[in-house]
Amino acid sequence: MIGCHCHTAKGSNLRLIDSTNKTKDLIKTAAKMGYSGIAITDHESLSAHVEAIKIVKELKKPDKNGNTVIPKDFKLLLGNEIYLLMEPLEEVKNNYKSGKTKFPHFILIAKDAIGHRQLRILTSKAWEQSFKTGIMERTPTEKEFLEQVVSENRGHLIASTACLGSEINIYLLEMKVAEENNDLETVKELKKKIHNFINWCINTFGKENFFIEIQPAWSEEQIYCNKKLIPIAKHYGLQWIVTTDAHFLRPEDREIHRAFLNSKDGEREVDDFYEACFLQNLEEIKERLNYLDSSDVQIAIENTLKIGDMVEEYDLFKPVSIPRIELPEFEVRHIFKPAYDKYEYIAKMAYSDEPQDRYLIKLIEDGFDAKVPRNTLTRESFHQKLARINIELEELWHISLSLKEAMSAYYITIREIVLIMWDDCGGNSLVGPGRGSAAGFYINYLLDITQVDPLQYNLPHWRHLHKSRPDYPDIDLDSEAAKRKQIINALKRKFGERKVINIATFGTEKSKSAVLTACRGLGYDNDIAMHIASLIPFERGSNWTISDCLYGNEEEEREPVKEFINEIEKYPKLKETVLKIEGLENKRSIHSGGVFIYNEDLIERNALMKAPNGQWITQFSMSDSEYMGGIKYDLLTVENEDKLRVSLNLLLENNMIEWQDSLKKTYEKYLHPDVLEYDNPEIWNKMGNGEVIDLFQFNTQIGVETAKKVKPQNVLEASIANSLMRLMPDEGSTQPVDLYVKYKNNISLWYKEMRDHHLTDDEISIMEKHLKHKYGIADSQESVMIMVMDEKISGFDIVEANLLRKGIVKKNKDKIEETRQLFYKKGRERGTSKHLLNYVWEVQIKRQIGYSFSDLHTTVYTIVGLQDLNLYHRYDPLIWNTACLTVNSASSEDENNDESDEGEEKKNKSTNYGKVASAIGMMQSHGVKIGLPDINKASFGFKPDFEVRQITYGLKGLVGVGDELASILVEHRPYKSFDDFLERMHDTGLVKKGQVLQLIKAGCFDSFGDRIEIMKHFITTRVYSPKDKLTMQNFNILIENNLIPEEYSLYKRLFKFRKYVTKKVYRTEGKDKLYLLDDISTEFYYEHFTTNGIVEYKDNLPVISEKIFKKEYDKKMDGIKEWLQSVDTLNMVNNHLYEIEWESNASGTISKWEMDSLSFYYTEHELKHINKEIYGIEDFNSLPEEPVVVSHYESRGQQKPRFKLCCIAGTVLDRDKNKHTIALLTTDGVVTVKYYDGAFAHYNKQVSRLNGDKKEILEKSWFTRGNKLVVYGYRRGSQFKPYKYFDSPVKHTTMLITQVNDDGTIIVKTEREI
Repeated sequence: MIGCHCHTAKGSNLRLIDSTNKTKDLIKTAAKMGYSGIAITDHESLSAHVEAIKIVKELKKPDKNGNTVIPKDFKLLLGNEIYLLMEPLEEVKNNYKSGKTKFPHFILIAKDAIGHRQLRILTSKAWEQSFKTGIMERTPTEKEFLEQVVSENRGHLIASTACLGSEINIYLLEMKVAEENNDLETVKELKKKIHNFINWCINTFGKENFFIEIQPAWSEEQIYCNKKLIPIAKHYGLQWIVTTDAHFLRPEDREIHRAFLNSKDGEREVDDFYEACFLQNLEEIKERLNYLDSSDVQIAIENTLKIGDMVEEYDLFKPVSIPRIELPEFEVRHIFKPAYDKYEYIAKMAYSDEPQDRYLIKLIEDGFDAKVPRNTLTRESFHQKLARINIELEELWHISLSLKEAMSAYYITIREIVLIMWDDCGGNSLVGPGRGSAAGFYINYLLDITQVDPLQYNLPHWRHLHKSRPDYPDIDLDSEAAKRKQIINALKRKFGERKVINIATFGTEKSKSAVLTACRGLGYDNDIAMHIASLIPFERGSNWTISDCLYGNEEEEREPVKEFINEIEKYPKLKETVLKIEGLENKRSIHSGGVFIYNEDLIERNALMKAPNGQWITQFSMSDSEYMGGIKYDLLTVENEDKLRVSLNLLLENNMIEWQDSLKKTYEKYLHPDVLEYDNPEIWNKMGNGEVIDLFQFNTQIGVETAKKVKPQNVLEASIANSLMRLMPDEGSTQPVDLYVKYKNNISLWYKEMRDHHLTDDEISIMEKHLKHKYGIADSQESVMIMVMDEKISGFDIVEANLLRKGIVKKNKDKIEETRQLFYKKGRERGTSKHLLNYVWEVQIKRQIGYSFSDLHTTVYTIVGLQDLNLYHRYDPLIWNTACLTVNSASSEDENNDESDEGEEKKNKSTNYGKVASAIGMMQSHGVKIGLPDINKASFGFKPDFEVRQITYGLKGLVGVGDELASILVEHRPYKSFDDFLERMHDTGLVKKGQVLQLIKAGCFDSFGDRIEIMKHFITTRVYSPKDKLTMQNFNILIENNLIPEEYSLYKRLFKFRKYVTKKVYRTEGKDKLYLLDDISTEFYYEHFTTNGIVEYKDNLPVISEKIFKKEYDKKMDGIKEWLQSVDTLNMVNNHLYEIEWESNASGTISKWEMDSLSFYYTEHELKHINKEIYGIEDFNSLPEEPVVVSHYESRGQQKPRFKLCCIAGTVLDRDKNKHTIALLTTDGVVTVKYYDGAFAHYNKQVSRLNGDKKEILEKSWFTRGNKLVVYGYRRGSQFKPYKYFDSPVKHTTMLITQVNDDGTIIVKTEREI
């Protein structure tokens, strides 16, 4: 049989989590079970179709023995489970009622490529008219539109009635209820509806293309429908099929499927609903349909094969069609004509029959005129440039012939995109100087696609394109993150609304999220889940897989993680569920930079879908869209471009530079790579001493350390540092960057290394040619490739060198070994000595394995960093520092909001307070002063104040103040006084109490008076409500706050007694209430009250009358009323209530207020006055950069150094859960504290317990921002490593400071809550 109704995670988990079927597993399982094929019919999604085609092709490829994984005749059918409305869309939306309005399911399967195009049209329309009902996203299809699409070219779609959620089954189930109620009139109406529905389907698709669908489930509803459906089919002369609506693979996956579904949407009713939704074999199907005639069941099975026969073998693959712009009228000026005979491909392109080729030459001519000054152009330089243009055009010419597509069109189009990005009325964004291999193409520089001349830096063109590997170009462009949406809208205006679309990405359950998801689904506490997830190692930008954590990974040289294994095995079913869930698609999103641009309506090569935020995206992934003939353009966003833009804006605002009529021209005058200073030692020294905050590519801890070590003095040295800092040495070896510094300071050490490897003078000369300018260190992919292509070494060609590059970058052991053998073989054939081959491979190449970087990328990105350096050096550093704070806190004010955003809900951007705090701390350590935000002067974002030499804090950066409030505060200025602010802003409800408190703590009202007095004034007049008088009604407050003097303790007991006794009424008699005393209360009653109030006894316990008891009670309480009504008592109570409000809203020092509201200390550090001497607390900057060895000890048969340990203390600013670090603000600057995985997880976890049905938090993470810690360990470089020995004076490396006393002493907590 063929499974004509199957779901995948990739297609059916995009709006609602629904399936645990990975596409490949589904196909392989179906084939293994003997299925002749399957249909992919996801919920209103075609997203898995191309992936399924690729998988089937792969699984049908014969191995060396001629065997295939699945049969060659296994049939793949492509379909969609749509939501086919019973009524017009507007009626459904207008009359929607939760739980009552239906969105019936309906199956469509494409018979051929035409049918698939119809599916793409239909699904795009469904997503176009999608809407939400509560949290559910609806993607409806109207019958009229479906009929219209099919009628235009009938016979290309097969339809079936789907599951219990289909229109026919909805009617049948309603009919079941009507029959049970003997409601014959309703039965008659429903039969008519079924008749109309059947006839509509027949008229729309034709009898031969419409099937009735039964399903083998045990539910009463399904059995009822199945018994009705076959007779209906027979009555109308229709065929019927059986499907299993597979949402998981086999019955043993049911519990995992249940856990997965419950993890996202709470307790869903999954048991009965999905009980039969797996791939069933024929025996299971027949057993579950044993109440039907066996011949009817057999027909249903055979009819699935008929559907398979009706479907043609077709593919969605299409050759790429490069989008082309309409060319203006132009003429090639033939300025290179005198050299045409020497440069064949310039001439060929200049006289090409292809207009795109000739227009490219025209643009090259224009770029040559603009960028190559004739007065300095020598003959040699002229021919060098022409030779480079010629060889690049040669690559384009031959690749165009190979791919039967003019490559020139790509460069013309991407140039147009760049211009649109720059355009003040278009993207209005800075465009980065370049990225990746495109930087090596001189033509890109001449066309202004890139901004760095590759000839100046000897960047090879062949990394971008080479005729030996004919493929389409791939140029990445960098822009401002804040302008992303504006750029896309500008491109749509240029190319067409339905020709430009963001690329979809499909989020998957990565290892950490798989743990969290599985724990939620299985009912394990979130704190447990977070703790287990935190034990997953993070390496080179990604987390280890669950498999790597459990079993290790030999190729990646990873050992199993014992702590992770021990924890995950404590919880039943968790390991199995996590392993199954990991890798499942669970959401849709927007690619960070990729867009597709088409020559025709995108429906010809894709389908539309909406991202959760409503933006249009492709329905297919990037690689699948490329398979369908799309060509991707990567419009990436880089925060550094935003910082440069904010800097330019600040420079213009403060009249430090002049506007040049356009953004592009202004940039070209002040920041373009062609106008930068490259040889100024002062600029490079600022890099070498770490003075410039957030310097591009060198803004991490490793980057700062590398810059300080290398102290580069030119682009080459900085670029090498940029590459080498990413390389990791073999265990016990010297860091590559340290080796570079060593050889740079003493080049003779490199020559010694070569002689130690027995290189001859001639061989040393060969290595000098390649590496002398790099001080003997091969730092990049290109340096390795050029070495192995040297005829005097191994003479690799481009293809072979590229295979080596791929092998070392991806750390593919097989590829590396294959190229190693080829390297030695070709080297020996050329007579290269074993010593030279060994030196090149074992020393230079081996160092690159695992994370080799590209010269082209690092050179251009280093020049971007030089833009930062130039800006910082040429202008007031406050400009750059302010820009960094602005962007890091998402406080940039985009005054040119795209008009398409009008009417959209303005949402606050998320402020990264931890990042802001770290950046401020770092700036303060460099002597940069940060000023408090004055309520009448502070801007939305940070602003430089040149008079007092500080950056004024922006309102947006305040904790608890978002975009909306910041804008309101600015809009209602000026404020004459604090009271004026309160009357206009707080009392009218514009600003809430908590927000006023934050503004006071941040010093926003300091210009109106003392901060503490302003806080007192606000609490006294707006927060605290004093009592005018005290009555017995206030007595409970006095008891709760322990305000009753000891001499009145009896009254307290009497009050509590009455409260205890009257809690539960025993019974009522008229207006009197009776209370039954218990053993506890009886004794007190007999001691302090008469028996007059006792009306009866129940089990020897008195029952008392409220009326009589109250009289006695009131009389006894008279003795405290005089004290209660005195002025002194009233004042005492009011003072205490005020103290409660103060403690609740304004506790702590002003320094603590500032950390809570600003994320930095303006006044002084909270730990400034602690007695460091008695606690052994050191200033981090006074510690030696490398740990001091005081002795050695033996461990596992090895001698290990024992380091001198000490304490540092500070306030937590931020934490990095991936790198297991915290940023700790000490009194002498920000310190990165690096924990090992288990310790980080221990101190970072939130501790909680279940208290009944509610979770009670016992203790938050110790790494919460604002917490103060003492950490014991040692310094290594710019990091502090928590560490202790078994006999160290402290029990734990990390201690939480709970109290700082005036005398400089502190109280710490050493143990976490259990």
